[in-house]
Amino acid sequence: TGIKLFNASITSTLTATEGSIHGTSGTFTVSPAGASSFSVSTPGTQTAGSEFSVTVMAKDAYGNTATGYTGEKTLAWTGPEQSPVGEQAEYPTEVTFTNGEGTASNIKLYDAQSTTLTAEGEAEGGGLITGTSGSFTVKAASARSFSLSLPNTQTAGTAFPVGVTVTTKDAYGNTATGYTGPKTLVWTGPGNSPNNTAPEYPSSATEVTFSSGVGTATGIKLFNASAGTKLTATEGSVHGTSGTFTVKAAGVKSFGFVVPITAKTAGTEFVVLALHANDQYGNTNATYTGSKTLVWTGPGNSPNNTAPVYPAHVTFSSGVGTATGFKLYDAQSTTL
Repeated sequence: TGIKLFNASITSTLTATEGSIHGTSGTFTVSPAGASSFSVSTPGTQTAGSEFSVTVMAKDAYGNTATGYTGEKTLAWTGPEQSPVGEQAEYPTEVTFTNGEGTASNIKLYDAQSTTLTAEGEAEGGGLITGTSGSFTVKAASARSFSLSLPNTQTAGTAFPVGVTVTTKDAYGNTATGYTGPKTLVWTGPGNSPNNTAPEYPSSATEVTFSSGVGTATGIKLFNASAGTKLTATEGSVHGTSGTFTVKAAGVKSFGFVVPITAKTAGTEFVVLALHANDQYGNTNATYTGSKTLVWTGPGNSPNNTAPVYPAHVTFSSGVGTATGFKLYDAQSTTL
């Protein structure tokens, strides 16, 4: 009495031996106990967004397949939940078991990572049973877009001191690590500067080598000063746009008379509006502020030798000043 067998088999026998005396029973069946856990098969490498299946085996406490676990069962799954852009994983909630074995189909995972899957279901006698697969990899889908690093504030006419990192993403926000090797990028974004100097994208920015989905574009020069600048990189159907950054003006090189001066009358005081402190590319340098001493040239004395009056000081704010108090006495066509 008291014999316990743990290996479920339909062809079990027992043999008893005492010295030279022995004997073997006929064949009998050892049935599995009730299901107490799941064994979840380990999938091979999967691609984000692609369907796959796993086999779920109901096991008793001794590792035998619990063949009595049959019919439609409701399973809850633990594993990746959503991709970097919020795409939710898809799991089958109803799985049909036959002789303790079921196939969970149409699983879709969107987060590229090394992961496992855990299935949880109700045991035959109540309570819950679980099982976890081995570790497997979900790789990114094909490249769909670029994510561009946000440049710091740049200076017009100066090559970016730090390159723009270009990261390739799949449709679900994973880094598309399969996007590798030399790629030709086309850049768009800021237009020409006020004096029509075009942006420069050298070969170090257009011929970029990617490793595991990441490349760096260097040497970009922009000439149009703006607080709302963006860059867009394109390669075939793959493209992406940076966030907004600032390109500030270079050092002051010239003054611009933005508002033309109309005809004036000799001896009548007038104002020159919107005198702009510009860099060499025609951008107004907003850091040029305060009272500045200006030297003026233009019309000389009148025929009776009355000298012109020019303002010695002009106060600038954000690169723009208003010059007042002009008096010219020589009637002529002239410039200032």
